[in-house]
Amino acid sequence: MSASDGIFGSVDALDAASAPSLDSTPAVVTEPAPAPEPFVSQTVPPGITWGTQGNPALSMQSTYITLNDVLNLGVRNSNPNITTVTATVRILQPDGTILTQQLVVNGLTSDRIQNTASVPCSEGMLVGVAIDYNTTPAYRGQCFVNFYIQRALGASQPYTEMLIADYLTPGFKPTWPEGELHAPTDGRGVITTYTSPVPAIGGFPVLDQPANTRWRIMSVWGFLNAAAGGTTRTPYLQIQQGTAPLYIVSAPTGQAPGTAMDYSFAAGVPPLTGPTFYQVAPIPIDFYLEQTGIITMFTTNMGGSDEWTAINVQVEEWIDV
Repeated sequence: MSASDGIFGSVDALDAASAPSLDSTPAVVTEPAPAPEPFVSQTVPPGITWGTQGNPALSMQSTYITLNDVLNLGVRNSNPNITTVTATVRILQPDGTILTQQLVVNGLTSDRIQNTASVPCSEGMLVGVAIDYNTTPAYRGQCFVNFYIQRALGASQPYTEMLIADYLTPGFKPTWPEGELHAPTDGRGVITTYTSPVPAIGGFPVLDQPANTRWRIMSVWGFLNAAAGGTTRTPYLQIQQGTAPLYIVSAPTGQAPGTAMDYSFAAGVPPLTGPTFYQVAPIPIDFYLEQTGIITMFTTNMGGSDEWTAINVQVEEWIDV
């Protein structure tokens, strides 16, 4: 029987009997946990849209490219260990997405002749270019890169829009739009040494400058073993551009028959004769040669059995095109 069962003399008594007790514990109602939402893969929608004239409104430097344009990577290299150069480009397409492309020059030659990779353009805004190469030590003056757009103007000749022109080194890999345009002879070059062929006995050592180079001559060294007999030999360093002599300087003193002597020619040094076995003579400071230089250790009164070593020539070198 419930607390409200029975006979009550009034309505107030019935209500009092039916009221809940203050000591009773209220029922706790627990609602079921919501079902987990299924996983859905989503892509962030583009945040850039085209304007009314076919150009996007951008706050970054960019350049518009069309389907008629061609991207080009050119590389001139003198380091035989560099075999691959890669340009990575980023293009903002009309739908607002970013397209990444690469231009790769493989099998790179080291003769300073331009190697090129080209790719037709996708329409859009070119917003970034970065150039890298295979992980090989390189020095400024060895690997010069160009990145440019070849623009088509209908039936007329295409023209070139240069974006990158600079050397590659481990600590400097040029980019666009942040980079600067440089000629290959700007700034410092690579310090390197060339060795001439060994001359025949009784002959002079001769070194020809490689094509597509600019040299600043720093020093020349050679060694002469004069056979017994004959008269005093006098070595001369001769520097010429093509067939035109530019500079001739003799050793400070002659070399007697039956002796051996080191010869050094260096920029800015005074003439010097050692005790018995070496001589030093000057060459001009900042002496430059372009592409057709010839360096010869000409010697008067050479005997048929006299023997020169190869000459070593230290230069600062740039690729020059």
